[in-house]
Amino acid sequence: MKWIGQHIYDLVARFRGDVYLEDISTGTIASGGNLGLDSNNKIVKQSDTGITDLHGAGVDGSNNQLLTDDGDGTVTSEAYLTFENTSNISTLTLLSDQDTSDYFKIKTTTSGSTTLMTFDDDGNNADFEVAALGDIILDANGQIKLEPIAGNNILLDGTVTVDGGAVGGLASLTSSADLSIVATGNDIQVDTDLFQIFSATTEKPLVEIKSTTNDEKGSTLQFTSDRGAAGVDGDNIGTILFVGDNNAQQQTSFAKIIGSVSESADGSESGKLEFFVSETDGEATAALTAGLTIEGEHNVDGEIDVTIAAGAASTTTIAGTLTMGSTAALTNAGLVAVANQSSITGLGTISSGVWNGTAIASAYMASATDSAKGAVELATTAETTTGTDTGRAVTPDGLKDGYQGSTNVTTLGTIATGTWEGTAIASDQQKHVMHYQTTGYSNAPSNYEISKQVSANTAPFQHDQDIGADGLTAQNVSLWLRSGGHVMPRACTLKRWTGWAASNGSSTTYIALFRVRPVRDDSTQISAVLLDEFSYTALGNSNAEDFDETSFTDASLNKGDIVFTAMKGPGSAQYFNGTLEVEF
Repeated sequence: MKWIGQHIYDLVARFRGDVYLEDISTGTIASGGNLGLDSNNKIVKQSDTGITDLHGAGVDGSNNQLLTDDGDGTVTSEAYLTFENTSNISTLTLLSDQDTSDYFKIKTTTSGSTTLMTFDDDGNNADFEVAALGDIILDANGQIKLEPIAGNNILLDGTVTVDGGAVGGLASLTSSADLSIVATGNDIQVDTDLFQIFSATTEKPLVEIKSTTNDEKGSTLQFTSDRGAAGVDGDNIGTILFVGDNNAQQQTSFAKIIGSVSESADGSESGKLEFFVSETDGEATAALTAGLTIEGEHNVDGEIDVTIAAGAASTTTIAGTLTMGSTAALTNAGLVAVANQSSITGLGTISSGVWNGTAIASAYMASATDSAKGAVELATTAETTTGTDTGRAVTPDGLKDGYQGSTNVTTLGTIATGTWEGTAIASDQQKHVMHYQTTGYSNAPSNYEISKQVSANTAPFQHDQDIGADGLTAQNVSLWLRSGGHVMPRACTLKRWTGWAASNGSSTTYIALFRVRPVRDDSTQISAVLLDEFSYTALGNSNAEDFDETSFTDASLNKGDIVFTAMKGPGSAQYFNGTLEVEF
């Protein structure tokens, strides 16, 4: 009993101070509990609400290691995953379990700027791969930049889509180093309405399609038109357009190349390639006109048609020799290089050269006319003599034979030289030139004046012709007529009037040529016709002036007509001398 009581006492005494529990089952402290057991199974009270020592939970690692739940209520300090926060920089580092010197790091600094970085301590093999079963979306308020370390490339492997986003901005893929897109054995496809390449560097951008295969085949630039339906003639397959500035800094199309379908029929397909350049058409903008067209002949094997230049006035220049088939046809000097030309059906004007071939048949020559050379047929002597055929030509010898026996010559032109040995020519058939010398005079006595009145005007010796504004209108002939005139022996033509005149006054001197047709009745006035007139202004001091007139108001003279000259000048000294030339 004493032992039992002592035991009870001991138990009570243990509850008064420290309490020890022996053989206690393990379990879970309820939420909010503050009691626990130490290493001696003594019930202890937690000193505060935080837990700073996790050794009992299995945590036994290095500084900055992250803790993970093992799934069974225990915690593990991860040797390969650390977190660090120093100088406003938070760093999350994932060490490689193969080499702890290699790692992946997430670093966040001021303004939330975050860097994802891989590191390989002994090379550049720390690849960074983002593998997603769905889309990878980079949604940035600013730019999305791919910036490789200098000397490195950006590799886009697989399908890459660059989308400007819902705001409609232009997506930009920028690199300060070379940007390489490699899809070895695979396709790279770009689905867009406009694909532009920009560069501010002279002679750039440069687009190069390079083949590195060791064979005889090169690279290919292909234009494909897949309309999803049957093709038709004239389909445009592809266009290369050349656009530049004019001097008004307006973007202008200066040239283009178009490949199209000329014939789309199955089994008879043929293509067309056209080269266009701009040419002035008088409009505000230049027009593009085809200057070279290469077209396959429809349904004809091995035949290609080529059209060069545009416009009838265009010029096509070929440097060197023009070869037709395998034969040199024209030299670069424009000369025919083939010696023998056969089957020429047409030939333009030959301006020089010597014909050394056979005579050209008259059937291939133009007929001669009175204004053009050509093929002629000679007339026989009988045809020349009788004049029965007017379509044949006559040689000089034939002409001599024809005229020697001809009695039917009705008209003969001018014979400039030679001796007339025939019968005397009748006087009414002769024509010759007769010269009349007018009388030199000054103030002649009255008996040298014409004693006939030669006008219907009131004063005697006036003429009735309106000579003009030179002062000769209605001048009194009796004051200045000093020539008795010349009578024409038969009808003739007035050809020329020459001479000289002088006067010593300061007023205008007038000289005129008249024609009268007299009547036998002395009491009848005679009308004088003015044939020609002219005047001198203030000859003065008896200075002489020449004249030579060939244009007359009426040059036809009848038999018996009297032609006389007249002069009116200032002063007392007046001189005149002249010659009339008529043709009978």
